Amino acid sequence: MVEFCRKLADTPEGHAVIGLHLSGGIYGEWHYWGFIDHDPDTGPVMTRYFRDWLRTKYKTDKALQAAWRSNEYTLTNATVPGKTERQTTHDGAFKDPAQSRRVIDYFTAQQQVVAEDIIYFCKLAKENWGRKLITGIFYGYLHMTFNRQTVGGHLFVEPILDSPYIDYLAAPQTYWEASRKVGGSGNSRGLVESTTLHGKLWLDELDNGYLHKDHTPDPVHYTERYDSVFHAVQKRSTWLPLLRGAGLWYYDFGVQKGFGWWDNPRYLETVGQIKRLAQERLLTQRAFIRDRVAQNGRTLVWNYLTGFTNGETLNLNFVRDLTGITSQRTETPKAAQQVQFLQPAYTYHFDVPVAPAITITDPNAEPLARLTDGGRVVIARRTFATHTSVFCALPLNGTDGFRAIFRQAGCHVYNDKNDFTYANNGLLLLHTKDGGPRTINLRSGKAISLMLPPASTYVLDSQTGEILMK
Repeated sequence: MVEFCRKLADTPEGHAVIGLHLSGGIYGEWHYWGFIDHDPDTGPVMTRYFRDWLRTKYKTDKALQAAWRSNEYTLTNATVPGKTERQTTHDGAFKDPAQSRRVIDYFTAQQQVVAEDIIYFCKLAKENWGRKLITGIFYGYLHMTFNRQTVGGHLFVEPILDSPYIDYLAAPQTYWEASRKVGGSGNSRGLVESTTLHGKLWLDELDNGYLHKDHTPDPVHYTERYDSVFHAVQKRSTWLPLLRGAGLWYYDFGVQKGFGWWDNPRYLETVGQIKRLAQERLLTQRAFIRDRVAQNGRTLVWNYLTGFTNGETLNLNFVRDLTGITSQRTETPKAAQQVQFLQPAYTYHFDVPVAPAITITDPNAEPLARLTDGGRVVIARRTFATHTSVFCALPLNGTDGFRAIFRQAGCHVYNDKNDFTYANNGLLLLHTKDGGPRTINLRSGKAISLMLPPASTYVLDSQTGEILMK
């Protein structure tokens, strides 16, 4: 790495380089090899690292054995936990820290070593380039990690964001097909705002060209490829990171097959149009920078068992102390729970029983949702002198319920339909699958009536309602 940086930096090509994107693991995204279907890492190198990590944490065999509740292991012979231990839970989806400390320690060490490696290589690059160099990585994935976040290697976000050797984080947009396709949000996979608040840049990778209705190559004949549905997806996927203060790049797998995913004048003109509009908005962004944190009277929404563990044990009292709403455990039902949201009235259900099962018992809380079987309260709201707390003893699902809670909290609701709607920096992004008549309520009090075509994306001025792009 040192030799590569020093020699490349001293070449004509190196003088044209402004940064390095450092990669490792599956797809260069700092995931453990095999993490999607397997449980890494059981090799001797990781075992040695784990023992060193334990020495740093526990210092003595006695402290280790007390934490692990076992005299079998010492700092010298401690081993990596096996697959059965890693997959064992004690209370529904939760591991009890008192019983699973060995596994939790290992997962923590496994996550930490990835962050240490990233910082190490980014530091080497910066220190051996000979002049200023931008360094970035794929990291910080929270949304959609194939349900394998624990072994995916991306949970040590804090030291990465605090490191002076890393300038940007990046990720492909979500791979959940419902979010990627027309009508979905196309959301970033990482914590964009946390990244920018740490003075770093977030970059989305747009690799969704396969959604084009015609992406089969013809190596002999060229025909124009245009898909109005994909065009709407392209606009949404490009605008969303820009509205969140992030950047992006287009990753074109199509060139491997004889054509480019965005090889159409209309797609390329859209890129130019968005760039021009975004640059114009940059001139006025300073007016939107102000402190919106710690406002009196805010509403806090706790979706399921927030704070159930303090890192040492599981205790429902921790949830009560955090939310201010009392609740109690109930027996986990044999059938999946079905929830009746009260206003607006609708029901939703889970595919499997959710455990632990909790019922809200607070006499001072206003019920918002009950179980259809028995009527026990599972979502409630309680108003305090300084704030309002909404506690969901079962996860809240359904946009109607969220919309009602947000409206009660004083949030502005632009759109009562379930189109993807996002407002920031004076712009309003609308993306719809089915289209139809819409009434968009602006914060200025003005109502805009639109007839949205199916599979379309609109960008409006959020103050005036002027259509800037469609």
